[in-house]
Amino acid sequence: MRGAVSLTIRFFRIMTIPEKTSEIDKNTLQQLAQQLARWAREFISAGRSPFRRVETFVPILTETGDMAPPLVFWINRDSYMAGGAVFFPEESEVSSVPEGQHAADALGLAYYVAWGAKDITLWQRHEKLWEKARTIPVGGNGRPNTVDFHDALMRLMEEMKTYSVLAAVPPDKLTPYYLANLSRATVLSLLPSLTEHFRIHRGMANSDQGGSSAERQALGKAMLTLIRIMALALHDALPKAVQPQKLEEAMGEALAALPGPLPQTLRMSSREPALPEEAQVRLHLLLHRLTQLGIARNPQRAVQALDLLQQQTAPELGTSPLTDSIEPGAETVLLLYPNRILDVKTPQVVVNSPPMLAFQSLLRHVDGIAQPLTSTTDPMALPPDPAPDRVCGSLMDSRLPSAAERQSLAAQLRLSWPARRFRLPPRTPLWAWHMLHLLGLAGDGGHFDLVTPPAWLTSTYGRQLLGLLLENATLKHLRESERGLCLEFSKQQQSDSSVIIKHGTEARSIPNTRLREDHVSLLSLALMLPDAIWNMIEDGRLTVPTTRTWPQPAEQGIFFYSRSSLGRYLWQITSGGRPLPRRTSLRSEVLRKGLPLPGQKALLSLQKLQTEGGGEPSATILDQELALWLGATPELPAANKATPDESRDTDSHQHAEQDLLANVAERVFMDGIPVFPDHYLYDYYRPEMRRFDFEKPLSIDEEFFGTVELKDEQGHKLQVEGMETAQALVLISSLRSGPVELPVDRVIISTILDRYRQDLRKLRSNLVKEIFRRQADPRTAKTLVERLWQQQPLPPWRLIA
Repeated sequence: MRGAVSLTIRFFRIMTIPEKTSEIDKNTLQQLAQQLARWAREFISAGRSPFRRVETFVPILTETGDMAPPLVFWINRDSYMAGGAVFFPEESEVSSVPEGQHAADALGLAYYVAWGAKDITLWQRHEKLWEKARTIPVGGNGRPNTVDFHDALMRLMEEMKTYSVLAAVPPDKLTPYYLANLSRATVLSLLPSLTEHFRIHRGMANSDQGGSSAERQALGKAMLTLIRIMALALHDALPKAVQPQKLEEAMGEALAALPGPLPQTLRMSSREPALPEEAQVRLHLLLHRLTQLGIARNPQRAVQALDLLQQQTAPELGTSPLTDSIEPGAETVLLLYPNRILDVKTPQVVVNSPPMLAFQSLLRHVDGIAQPLTSTTDPMALPPDPAPDRVCGSLMDSRLPSAAERQSLAAQLRLSWPARRFRLPPRTPLWAWHMLHLLGLAGDGGHFDLVTPPAWLTSTYGRQLLGLLLENATLKHLRESERGLCLEFSKQQQSDSSVIIKHGTEARSIPNTRLREDHVSLLSLALMLPDAIWNMIEDGRLTVPTTRTWPQPAEQGIFFYSRSSLGRYLWQITSGGRPLPRRTSLRSEVLRKGLPLPGQKALLSLQKLQTEGGGEPSATILDQELALWLGATPELPAANKATPDESRDTDSHQHAEQDLLANVAERVFMDGIPVFPDHYLYDYYRPEMRRFDFEKPLSIDEEFFGTVELKDEQGHKLQVEGMETAQALVLISSLRSGPVELPVDRVIISTILDRYRQDLRKLRSNLVKEIFRRQADPRTAKTLVERLWQQQPLPPWRLIA
């Protein structure tokens, strides 16, 4: 081992160890921990330690939040059996290290190690008190060097052999934080392979590439399976002799035996992709470990562990905190993607992600809390009854539905709006459909408290949605937060009310009657404008024009105004960052977006600034002229411009895409591409052949009593015997022109055609797997699959699928 130390010293820069560990900066601490870990691994690899692994800065959940002990020694990492945790306290002499205590609880230990500048202390818990159990000096009387640290580590590891056994926490006394960390470690280990699995699954499904990202699907599947495992372990409902590779199948059967309503809330959907085999093996190990720990003896502890874990993953699973508590008096409350259970007697309807619904159902079952009247993962699936009189939560699904999905959504809106028909723009995201549906479902006077995505007020669909909202409801509050745009409104008309708009620390009030009469851009302006410019709108120096008030004589002045600093800034807000309007579409665009304009006199004054050649005056001249009419304006943010690096970023993206395609092509087509029919006739000795001539791609026109007529793009026709012969010629003609020879025997043609199609389907399957494995965005992946397929000498996939 001394030789190893000398070798390490030669390749590792010897650190100067400070007199006090409080002087160790973050970088030095990381180097120290990494070096100690290297020495520990050398010792472990020699086979003289009960430890099998050592890690640095492992993230764990503790009572005080996230923590990362500098060193953690593992007896069995997969089973989350820790053997010791090492900390470097800020002072050389300490009574105890609080971080060590919390980490020990989270790792299932009753001791931890505090490594000081001159000695190492092992702290052990006796009942509720922590006491010094052992002290190991580091070096002699002088300043410790690298060799001293190595020797101290060796002595420490010898001591930890004993304490890792004697100071292990009995299963019944393990904290919920330990169970949460055990479960989280399993989930984290599954995510990379599960994400890849879901990417490939989405590609092989060959459906519209909507839905959540593969990363979110992987996390959702891992968490949902974890909750099922915990529920089965709590009820001891899984058969004992389950093969690891058959875990999910056995779970599906065992869930039916759980007490209600768990079989319904935890059941496996028919559309839910199965777990890959390696994931099932890993989860089987977790189930075995939970059974070992006897979690069924303390269900509350197990559910608390799940609660700790779901708090970490709730944002990724699409949930968010409830905006406030539910006031008494509501007959039915609809909760949208809540991150917690609302323990009130008010009847509830809940919309949430599958893992959150499963978790909350299990938590309600264990705690004896009443289940919701209805629970679903899709807001559009909510029944008309009971009509909620309070709706709160978040709507954040910004995916764009396909044409087929839009038709289905429009049909579902007929349940909530039987007397109305809506034509929403194609780029309306799902959350907007959901909000409109919920508005129709709510009872008269129903109160809404929602969080939606930011920056939608100025979009095409946003203006239409706001119009419908103002027509059927009364806005009460509007503000921006870190989570999104917060809306509060009630489903009733209150002409004497005002909406309170929060801008920074200030509150602005706009009567609802004014909102209904004026342009909807007023809301965006009130939400975003600084006081100095908002006051110009309030006192009439700036007004939003209408078709009736459009200043036709000053239209050239309006165009110049849109090129001033103030005009550009206001256009950015009202248009949502779109390019400035062109002269030819100025009137329609300004009226549609609701751009505030100065008075006609100011516009005519701007109009006179046109240069002798008919050109535009500079922005500086325009700003100076506007200041005479409007007063000085505050410094405004610059209009959005393309950065110089955009083209470079595009080139970089294209190069990365080309590299990806080249790598995939090399892997998928490494054995070459089959040539039909040439490569498929080697198994037949001199079959009788027939020659066919054509110059253009062929398509099947019609069939009559076994005779098939083919035609090319110019209408030239060719008759052949048998549909298999026709299909073979269509495939060949998509790649090359004639002449070509095919066997006279139609059985041979049918056989080689089937083999060719099978080979192409296998190639396509491999191509999809490799592309989707490397590309996170499913739409881009689908495009790349088509592009790479088209680049090869292969027939169009539509002829094979």
